[in-house]
Amino acid sequence: MILHTPTVLILFASFVTAVLGIYGGIFAFRSARLSGGDLTSDKITDLESKTRFLLIVVSVVIVVRILAMPIFYWALESAVPDIPGAMCAFGVTRVIPGLTRTLQYLQFPVLFLGVGWLLLNAVDGKTRHQPFLPRKLYAFSAISIPIVLESLGDLYLFSSIKPPPGSGLSCCSTVADVASRPTALVAGIFLGPGGAGVAFNTYVLATLLFLAFLTFVVWKGLWRLSYLVIGCIMAVILLPIFWIA
Repeated sequence: MILHTPTVLILFASFVTAVLGIYGGIFAFRSARLSGGDLTSDKITDLESKTRFLLIVVSVVIVVRILAMPIFYWALESAVPDIPGAMCAFGVTRVIPGLTRTLQYLQFPVLFLGVGWLLLNAVDGKTRHQPFLPRKLYAFSAISIPIVLESLGDLYLFSSIKPPPGSGLSCCSTVADVASRPTALVAGIFLGPGGAGVAFNTYVLATLLFLAFLTFVVWKGLWRLSYLVIGCIMAVILLPIFWIA
């Protein structure tokens, strides 16, 4: 195990989200099951009182998981001096490439689902008697599965990264520079020569616009269903751009 400050942070964050994610997922599902049937005002009030702490736990899990995303790459970057042949964070990912790639594939769906849940929770909290409360609980019980898997994967990855035997890694390059990867070929087919570069720049711009939109909604307190729908549409559009960028 290679320990640096970001590595300790990602291990701690992953442990917390794994434990709380399991707890939150199980009890969110149980609470949602108990809320089945017609929801009267009294029943909703009773459910709200029982799930208030649970919703706080769920929100903490999602926020910590979102914040752990940049720490993940910071931790990879911090291990570069300890991995012979690695010249950047991507070189470190080649120590355990399969697991690292899988975790990277999980990150953005977890990010979008988590942000979507937080927006739904904020909108529901502004309404009387929180009519979406059972749906929120069911939603988190589903979202908790990839969250826990990602957390456990991070724990295993950063507790297992160590200098490879022999002379180390042979080379290191960024994903965007690998022109022969399948997703880059897809971009080339539709966008022509240099299409991968266009796709990557589009992805960066789209991500910045998406983050700016979320910041605007949170800053202005625009907790409306229409803004939630717009955010979901933007996330859906952003995903395929990410895969080919």
